[in-house]
Amino acid sequence: MKQFEKCEKCGGAIEYRQIDSVQGLFCKSYNWSLVTTCDPELDETKYCVCLLNADYKNSKHISAIASAFGNRYLDVRKLLQQEKPRVFEGEALQILKAKPILESAGLRYEIIPEFNYFKK
Repeated sequence: MKQFEKCEKCGGAIEYRQIDSVQGLFCKSYNWSLVTTCDPELDETKYCVCLLNADYKNSKHISAIASAFGNRYLDVRKLLQQEKPRVFEGEALQILKAKPILESAGLRYEIIPEFNYFKK
């Protein structure tokens, strides 16, 4: 859990919590909280997807990435020759749509910043 500033009511510690699509700030010692929903459609954060195990010689990997993010096959193949290639920068909804495609090809990835929309 992330630690935030102190509670303005009591000076106690405030922490961030997220459960499914609900997130908020909670005071640990005072009965206070600020809660909202997480909606990927409204999220304006720009996320970056970096691949951890992609092989530029593996046509299944190349095709999955091209399909997931709308890139050309040859461009993806060239990109995958980099160490930890950044294959996408954009919005949460596109990452949610790409997830099953990437996973079906056996691709592991890292999303920056932290991406909290996948079911735990």
